[in-house]
Amino acid sequence: MSLSSLVGQPLAKRLFFKTIQRGAVSHGYLFVGPRGSGKLYAARNLAKALNCESPSAEGDACDRCPSCRAIERGSDPAFRVVTGEGPRIKIEQTRALVADLALRPDGDRRKVYVIREADRLTPNAANNLLKALEEPPSYGVLILTTDNPATLPGTVLSRCQTVPFKPAPLPEVAEIIVRLTGAPAEQAAQAASMSGGVIGQALELLTSGRLNERLELARSSLVGLGRADVLERVDFVERMAQYGEDRERLAELLGDMASLYRDALLMAVHPEHRALSGRPDRDLLAGAAADYGVARLTRAVERVGRAMDGLRRNVQPRLAIEYVVLNV
Repeated sequence: MSLSSLVGQPLAKRLFFKTIQRGAVSHGYLFVGPRGSGKLYAARNLAKALNCESPSAEGDACDRCPSCRAIERGSDPAFRVVTGEGPRIKIEQTRALVADLALRPDGDRRKVYVIREADRLTPNAANNLLKALEEPPSYGVLILTTDNPATLPGTVLSRCQTVPFKPAPLPEVAEIIVRLTGAPAEQAAQAASMSGGVIGQALELLTSGRLNERLELARSSLVGLGRADVLERVDFVERMAQYGEDRERLAELLGDMASLYRDALLMAVHPEHRALSGRPDRDLLAGAAADYGVARLTRAVERVGRAMDGLRRNVQPRLAIEYVVLNV
């Protein structure tokens, strides 16, 4: 695979090829976008393109030479990925990275180091990176990836070129899923919708077998909470509480709810919008639009978003659940 195969991110692809052709690759990048949007894929294939022994005319990797194959396997020291040890990325990890970056590679090779989920950097670890970002070696490229750049120090942000990775149009995602997996068109459309247009998340939904489970729970929240009384809401809190110890799964569920509430709001405001055409759940969205109304759906989207932000800030999962269910 190569940069040319990066799907759903035309702006990022154009930027990479333009900078490669001009010889103007930055020494510090911040890849910003949701999990599954292709940030690590792009970083790996940028490393391959910069070190390829037989690049294409536009500067893309050949994907066949020893360097490309070694980077793809993860066995080439020219490409390294740093992830958190536990919930944080610690200063010992960034010290090791900076020390290794100081070692010049053979020939004209480039070292590309990726820090995944850079929002998990401790303050000391982030500060330790500043020297490498302020005085980078000519052969070094540091790539920080995150879905939450606001938590990073301004000193780090100011020294990186931001590359946005955005959700792709749902029809495009569904088409790619059908092509890659052979899934039925309706199932692919549901996965695309539940992922919010993030291809990696849509594929994970299908391959994990959790699409129907998540879809059913999110839909039951949309339908059930539309006319629920207090006791029914408390029962729903208990149902969602089974995910309370698994922040990632709870965040996924809240994301599913947010997606459906946004779609119901779109149905209420603009029922003929092209994003709703061909949707197998149009009747469900139309019913929710009638039950809630525009003002309440707007409030629901905002409150689910607040609960998701609370989870990122370590709010107790039970409180996040109750905030949503008792207030939408």
